[in-house]
Amino acid sequence: MDSGDSEMVSRLTVTLAGSPVILSASPSALVVEQNGKLKAKYTWWNVLWAESYETRVTLSLIEYHKEASKLVSFTATVSEAERAAALLFTQYVMENAYKDTKPRRRLRIFVNPVGGKGKGTSIYLERVKPIFEAAHCGIDTTITERAHHALEVTRDMPLNADCIVVLSGDGLLHEVINGLAERPDAEEALATMPLAPIPTGSANGTCVNLLGKIDGFDVAMACVNAIKGRPMKLDLCLVTQKSSRTWSFMSQAMGLMADVDLGTEHLRWMGDARFMVGFLRELWALKRCPVTMEIKVVAEDKEQMVQQWKSTRSSGERTRATNGVLGKPPSTSEWVTLDKPILYFYAGKMPYVARDLMQFPLSVPGDGTIDLAIQEVTSRWTLLKAIDGADRGQQIYIPSQRYYKVEAYRVTPLVDDANVSIDGEKYPCEPFEVQVRKGMANIMSPSGSFVTDFSGINEKWK
Repeated sequence: MDSGDSEMVSRLTVTLAGSPVILSASPSALVVEQNGKLKAKYTWWNVLWAESYETRVTLSLIEYHKEASKLVSFTATVSEAERAAALLFTQYVMENAYKDTKPRRRLRIFVNPVGGKGKGTSIYLERVKPIFEAAHCGIDTTITERAHHALEVTRDMPLNADCIVVLSGDGLLHEVINGLAERPDAEEALATMPLAPIPTGSANGTCVNLLGKIDGFDVAMACVNAIKGRPMKLDLCLVTQKSSRTWSFMSQAMGLMADVDLGTEHLRWMGDARFMVGFLRELWALKRCPVTMEIKVVAEDKEQMVQQWKSTRSSGERTRATNGVLGKPPSTSEWVTLDKPILYFYAGKMPYVARDLMQFPLSVPGDGTIDLAIQEVTSRWTLLKAIDGADRGQQIYIPSQRYYKVEAYRVTPLVDDANVSIDGEKYPCEPFEVQVRKGMANIMSPSGSFVTDFSGINEKWK
């Protein structure tokens, strides 16, 4: 295409509300100008649809706002003589908008109506569904009616979608993953059905990891990720208790941090503020975590792990989806017993557990290890001081907080009534073992990595 042809298809004059408007396609965005002034600019990521029919041109876009982005759709007209130009222009817009993926995704959607502040259904009907329809996606929706409903459906449903969209916090994602893992064709299901979370829960940790602290609660931007994101490989953790097993994608905890999460279920109406209330309450109690632990260590030197993390980040390599092997065991490194008194342990596969707590700043998608933070007994003042900087991962530098990369660990509770949290869900207080399974699942991502602002610099704990 020569420069004249390019100019013809990348610029179009239309009439909108009786006034001439110039639409132009720059290398990075769709630009809207009126009366010689810039009216709007939409990155290609935020362009959902463009089409021309006879003398009408229709565009659907996401207008970005830090508070809450929103859907914008409008239909303009062109003269009869510009019909061919309008068709070429809208085709050019669609090529740029979907350069790295295909339009019209088929979405299998699950909505938790009671998650977070209990607005899941209204958010879906009023904000999410119109965006998917504007992008001409095929949608098949289940509004869950009870606990484990999504697990039951995903265990038996046909694998005929491009993506599973989950409107909830992290708990419904846990259900969906376990439903896929219980299928006879579990390996295929986990490998071919990438997940896309929409934030309607309290913590929305998964969305924060995929979209960042600013956009992690933005429903519209999460929808765009479902529409255009690319699959990123995701390790899973196999949690074995007695004769049962559960798949965990995000975190496991006991002690203070499990009490913060599970002990504030009655405060869901507060949104993610409930976790700070719970933390201050547990800080006052400062109970010890009655467990013994054994771990298979991959790395434990914080500075070396930080340098490795920096090297991985600077390489800029996208973590592409690859198939894992269901049930592949970890290697046979030695078990190490930890016997110091602790306040909590927290194990995870993503940096953020909530937008105000980056518990695992060195977590990398698909690296085949579990990040394990163990907080030894310390003062209330130390933990109170750690609030400042927790959203930037600074608590990793607390001298009394041990940080490991492990491939497996075992926990034996010394009491029978402590909270055990797995992906934010309450599990029986009994011995369990956790093993990592590399690259078993896939999740949609705009960037191919987790979005964090961890600096790798000790800002306060000298």
